[in-house]
Amino acid sequence: MSVDPRPGGHDPGAILAERAAALARRDRRADASQAGDGVQALALIVRGEHYAIAVKDVLETSALRSITPIPGIPAPWIGLVNLRGALRPVLDLRCHLGLGDHAPGTGGSLVVIGFEELVVALLVESIAGARRIERAELRSVPGGGASPWVIGTTADLCTLLDVQTLLADPAIVVDVAA
Repeated sequence: MSVDPRPGGHDPGAILAERAAALARRDRRADASQAGDGVQALALIVRGEHYAIAVKDVLETSALRSITPIPGIPAPWIGLVNLRGALRPVLDLRCHLGLGDHAPGTGGSLVVIGFEELVVALLVESIAGARRIERAELRSVPGGGASPWVIGTTADLCTLLDVQTLLADPAIVVDVAA
């Protein structure tokens, strides 16, 4: 520990630097001790099928209370929700994955995801919980018809989705000039 040149004190900058270095060493050890190359994921149910997205991409979850429809908005968008004073566009994940449209009044859950400055609420049937998915256990989608935002499928048929690619999909871009 460094000694502050001031009488009877320690240098606060040096103390903070030593603490930061110790925390960084501890984080590297924790990362190295985790077996395999995996991702902590939030498991979702969409039309009875199991999907997952990386927890690092999830900003919050919420029960669906009400959606304000926007006239003329193209599918898979279904409207806006007010979450703690912030308006968020709602993407019907069921519709976007080609599993049918959301039936109004059927409830569901919202998973708020973000990438760069884009923040979107995904409408799903329910949230099944958290799980760890090892990259080595992922396989290509049965039938070979994978979408670009599908990373892979586990042995128990949980499909891991790539949020960044999902939000960059040209099919969800709304052209306001049209």
